[in-house]
Amino acid sequence: MVTARLPSTSSEPTVRIDGALERFVATSFRQLDRRVRVTLATLVEPRVSDPARALQRLQRLVETLTGLAIGGTLGALATAIRRGFDATTTAAVDRELAAIAHHLAPACLPLAGSTMPFLADADRRPLVDELGQRLHRRLGHASRETTELATRLVAAIDTVPLVRCLDRLADDPLPADRFADHLTRGWAALSALVAGTPWHDDGRPWQAWMRRARGEREAQTTTQAALVAAGYINRIG
Repeated sequence: MVTARLPSTSSEPTVRIDGALERFVATSFRQLDRRVRVTLATLVEPRVSDPARALQRLQRLVETLTGLAIGGTLGALATAIRRGFDATTTAAVDRELAAIAHHLAPACLPLAGSTMPFLADADRRPLVDELGQRLHRRLGHASRETTELATRLVAAIDTVPLVRCLDRLADDPLPADRFADHLTRGWAALSALVAGTPWHDDGRPWQAWMRRARGEREAQTTTQAALVAAGYINRIG
């Protein structure tokens, strides 16, 4: 069990944050899972000429989306802390967030999904079904990873106001909305890649993902510190 507080003279009782953190992360990932299921219903199956290569690229998309799920949840927490806590606390959280971002690499799982269909129309949309299987499984593991990282992130914060912050944040639908948008745009990129069709996205993150998926080299013009300062956790790719 973890008890976190700042060295202070506050008379407020110290409370355990384990439960509040776990509720926040669990609620956040339940929202993500619901949005995944809704979004999957809208995705169009691409024409695939090389199924094996398509599955390899699909796994790259799954791991990218997993990183976005973890980063989006931690980023929402860090933003709430910046808005509700003093400069000293915020600086400590930003330092820890930068350290997490530097080493953030969600553990890869075996490629195979479940033998049971994830979608009712899996026979008509097999690649979308495979995405649903793998992403559902991967987000289940990512929830535990995120709880561990969130515990690191808030280790220096007085627990009483933190618990209140977490309770408010758990009801925020914005991270799930952003994740659904990434899922839609990521699928569009993957579909164009496996079908060999034209693709365009004005967003720099998915442009970068496509270049890396194609094996194109790119010059990095933004430092990791600048990404964190702008509210991001890490590059996607």
